[in-house]
Amino acid sequence: MAGAAGSDARMTDIEALMWRLDRFDARFRSVITVVVVLDRSPGLAALRRRVDVLTRALPRFRERVVPPVTGWATPSWQPDADFDLAWHVRQVVAGGEGTVDDVLEMAAPMASTGLDPSRPLWHMELVEGMAGGRAAVIVRLHHTFTDGLGAMKLAMVLFDLEAGATVPDLPPLEEVRTPSVAERLAGDVAHETGRVLGALRWAVPTLTGVARDTVADPEQRLAATVGLVRSVARVLTPSDRPASPVMTGRSTGAAFGALSADLEEVRAVAAAAGATVNDMFISAVIDGLRRYHARHASAPEHLRLGMPVNLRDAGDDSLRNQFFPARMMVPLQIQDPMDRLRAVHDLVLDQRRQPALRAYQPLAAAATRIEGSEALIGKVLTSVDVMASNVVGSADPLYLAGARVLRLIPFGPRGGSGLNLTTVSYDGSLHVGVNMDPAATPDTSTLMECLAEAFSESVIYA
Repeated sequence: MAGAAGSDARMTDIEALMWRLDRFDARFRSVITVVVVLDRSPGLAALRRRVDVLTRALPRFRERVVPPVTGWATPSWQPDADFDLAWHVRQVVAGGEGTVDDVLEMAAPMASTGLDPSRPLWHMELVEGMAGGRAAVIVRLHHTFTDGLGAMKLAMVLFDLEAGATVPDLPPLEEVRTPSVAERLAGDVAHETGRVLGALRWAVPTLTGVARDTVADPEQRLAATVGLVRSVARVLTPSDRPASPVMTGRSTGAAFGALSADLEEVRAVAAAAGATVNDMFISAVIDGLRRYHARHASAPEHLRLGMPVNLRDAGDDSLRNQFFPARMMVPLQIQDPMDRLRAVHDLVLDQRRQPALRAYQPLAAAATRIEGSEALIGKVLTSVDVMASNVVGSADPLYLAGARVLRLIPFGPRGGSGLNLTTVSYDGSLHVGVNMDPAATPDTSTLMECLAEAFSESVIYA
């Protein structure tokens, strides 16, 4: 893992598209926030020491985004000659009574304010003064760094598996050298050439394969080709408005909430239905939103749900973003929990089999080159009612600079949707972070009540 984050000096097309949207409209800000609840404070000095090891093992944490010299290449990552660890890792005092909810109230505006683009795109706040002697670390990381699975790989570099683990020695730092404009231009050209060749390597075998197979088996190949075209069309077709008649507003604000569930109970129910933990999670999200709409005397048949589909190959240890942003219409009015769970399982399985998955990188590359594409893509993003993401975490307890991690609460970016629910498994529990847009759900306490009911009752009733 030592060179994984620093070995890819260019943003991929997917990452470049996220970066463009982030700069285009603050509603599409792509900041991942994780609240790490600890049994005690490790102290600012010890935390900085541990994070210093991370930044040296993963050079991306000492790199900032540099725009291309040309207008068509993707941004690059270059070492920050003015990197200041003390600026990135700070200390604050918990507000209110020092509860986890008080920390979430502190974290929400931090997430919505974005990160300084002139510095490496991450920040940590050590929150001390919590009730019961606990502490927390609010971690903010731009999505262009990595996706959910990559973030967990990153976490395993930061965290320890034992309370008394020896802090690794600080690896030496390489000399920071700022590339000249000529070197940057040469890099732009080389990267763009490689990207074009990569697109040809994807397109030529696909197209020639269609031609060859159509002769041998025209009906089967034609059906496959039509399926690919239709799948791509579904991805590209914009929606006029959110499907929810209630959650229609969109803003740059944020409110955070948190839920948890017993992982073994969830697994048992999912297994009995031939489903997965992710299916259970999405089914509970749908049921919670059904209850929320009922509180508003509304009963839409469907909502539009966004879900990242993992595109990583087995054994891929890179931190690059490798996911497909699937959109699907999910049924909202299925009352029976098991019927709803089976329906969700079939929908998710269909999304994972979509032919458009293998075409997403070329689609993202095209989108980064079309002038004014941000407005069209933004229209698609704001039509999504809810984003839902499930990340597999650690089954074992983790420690940060000697302090035990009690909870990992993840908050994925809404990306223009009304709310985002992200869950991570950790030490026998599922921890769910709810990132709400106050313009879409101004009665956030009501929404959290409905979601809490759904998550608890989905296990009981099933």
